Amino acid sequence: IIHRNDIRDNNVGLSIYNFIASEISENNFINNHKHTSVERDGLLSSAPFMVLLRQKWSNNYFDDWLKKTPKPILGLWSISIYFWLPPGPPSPLRIAVLPYFEFDRSPTLKPYDIPGMR
Repeated sequence: IIHRNDIRDNNVGLSIYNFIASEISENNFINNHKHTSVERDGLLSSAPFMVLLRQKWSNNYFDDWLKKTPKPILGLWSISIYFWLPPGPPSPLRIAVLPYFEFDRSPTLKPYDIPGMR
């Protein structure tokens, strides 16, 4: 759970790699070069389940998104298959890197006043 943080003045505000169903809510994303980075690795066989494994984004403030519509969170999804060459163990082989989207369905229009933050 990532809740009520002031994430500002970074190259990448929040980087998520292979997390499953995290909750990210009521955070301020301010003055970051890139607010979020989401990367997923998965097997081709897991593709139908990707929609169930997304992060839950809600009520975050993004200084570059001043709309009441859902805020897209752009990421990358690397798809692999396993191959086996005896005598070694099976190894993943990346076959594609695709755009991947998650959404904050209810972004807020004003930053939160988080005690202890500037």
